[in-house]
Amino acid sequence: MSFVHNLSLRHKVVYISLIVTFFALGTGFGVFLWQSVSLFKGNLKEKVMTNASLTAAFCTTPLAIKDRKGLRDILKKFKDFPEITQACIYNRRGKIYATYRRDSTIPASFPAYNKQWITSAKFDDDFLHVYQPVVYNDRDYLGLVYIKASTQNLNQKVNQEIIILVSLLILLAIVSYLLARSLQKVVSSPVQELIAVVDQISDKGDYSLRAKKQSRGNDEITKLYDQFNHMLEQIEQKQQREKTSRKKYQELFQNSVIGIVSVDVTSGEIIEANHRFWDILQLRPRKVLEDDLLDYNPEDLYRLKGMLEKHTFIIREEVQLRIKKNQILWLSISGTLNNERHFEGVIQDITELKEHSLELKQVNNELDNFVYHASHEFRAPLRSILGLTNLIKQEQNLESIMLCVDMIIQSTQNLDEVVQNALALTKNKRVESAFTAIHWKDKLKTFLENLADTKHSRRIKFDTLVNQTSVFYSDLSRINIIIGELLANAIRFTRHLEFPEIQVRIYANPHKVTIRIGDNGEGIPSDELPKIFDMFYRGSESSQGSGLGLYIVKNAVNKLNGMIYVTSEEKMGTTFTVELPNEAKRNGQIDADETSGKEDSLQTTPLPERDQ
Repeated sequence: MSFVHNLSLRHKVVYISLIVTFFALGTGFGVFLWQSVSLFKGNLKEKVMTNASLTAAFCTTPLAIKDRKGLRDILKKFKDFPEITQACIYNRRGKIYATYRRDSTIPASFPAYNKQWITSAKFDDDFLHVYQPVVYNDRDYLGLVYIKASTQNLNQKVNQEIIILVSLLILLAIVSYLLARSLQKVVSSPVQELIAVVDQISDKGDYSLRAKKQSRGNDEITKLYDQFNHMLEQIEQKQQREKTSRKKYQELFQNSVIGIVSVDVTSGEIIEANHRFWDILQLRPRKVLEDDLLDYNPEDLYRLKGMLEKHTFIIREEVQLRIKKNQILWLSISGTLNNERHFEGVIQDITELKEHSLELKQVNNELDNFVYHASHEFRAPLRSILGLTNLIKQEQNLESIMLCVDMIIQSTQNLDEVVQNALALTKNKRVESAFTAIHWKDKLKTFLENLADTKHSRRIKFDTLVNQTSVFYSDLSRINIIIGELLANAIRFTRHLEFPEIQVRIYANPHKVTIRIGDNGEGIPSDELPKIFDMFYRGSESSQGSGLGLYIVKNAVNKLNGMIYVTSEEKMGTTFTVELPNEAKRNGQIDADETSGKEDSLQTTPLPERDQ
């Protein structure tokens, strides 16, 4: 369209009028044609799908009893529908039971059988292909009805409408051209007079000249004359304002909350950059960014350069840098490449946002994994209970019935364990920490007294030692989760031994607490150790737990900003070590001796039995 620039004003007015007319009419006709085609296709599709649905309903009984003649009679009804050229009925194994062809001279072309439970229809190769499943009582799949309908009539209608619309478009274009030529003088004549004045001012350089105001109207062109004269009076004032504006721009540029930079892509020289740019990179202003200042992935640089060369712009492209002190920095970069091959763009620090995004992605993955495994964990005991109850109905022997009842109780307890662990996991992730003073000797004593009431712990030798030298603050509910799960885990893997033993050591000081719980159980193979904190992981066939215990412990330790370690040797035992920070200072508590600092032993060999 470059030839338009060489046209005179009056020809440009005519040309633009025609372009607008053609665009408006073309758009309107195009929308109308598109709606017509959509309507034609929709009507044909609805008609054929209705026939397919009725045919499938009529085919239910003949297809069930393998009545081929009945099926062929049903398909013969398509003679009343000229659009339908071919049809067939498949049985559930994909064998064609009956066919229909409107024109017997045209060979049949039926698609390969593909079992479908829902109705589908698509246009392809001037035909509409409809697949309708034959289902009895919405559950028994009997077969498939296939119908092939021609779109020839539809295409004829569309061609007719195109001819009419094109004819109408040509007629309207001729009328528009005649009107544009007649009316263009209203615009072009005043503008040509104004151009003559501009040329005179340009030749003489005399800004005292003024364009004579046109007296033929009060439209936009007349206002243009007034504004042109006013412009001549304001040239010097505008020059001053440009200087002021440039100063303000520099202030905004330097004080922007985002980093702004202009870089020569060829040489790598930084032409201009604001303070925020250097603050983000934690560098002093310089002409060139040396490679030893920033550690980046070369592939990111090649990717950005390639996008600039291809599109001349980039929008919110993310790159990762490693700056001084080995700090990871995520940047979002946007900008354009101008004709001078200068990249002018902005950078934003999105490190925090990226970390939150990665954390959210991890949470979503954990949620998907939890839902998938939890469904199996819930279903297994429920299926066991259901099977045992059915078995009880058939049993006459009281001893066998009581055995089934015991097994039902065990399955119910397993299901309750899964539910309780799921609740503990949810509470641990959502509830904020509430720090309270913890007396480790009393806390461990309470745990051991509660364990004395369980049958598996009565044979176990508990060797305990507590050494607390200061006030200790932490989240009591999460402490209960950590110690409770680790003790339960130790009991689970030692209760079958002849001489089971569990060792507990707790050392608390003004800075942290170290909790060490070890057992002499079967141990964990070295290749299994990295997996033991995974959700629903069971490291041994003898494990009867939910598979959530150690996963919950790991999450609770993380919530308290602690660390957990595990050492294990097969046939020798396993030891878990947990380190948690002391939150006493955070809660306004001064360091003070809470105990004498002497070691307190709570050794029991085994725990005493209580009266039942």
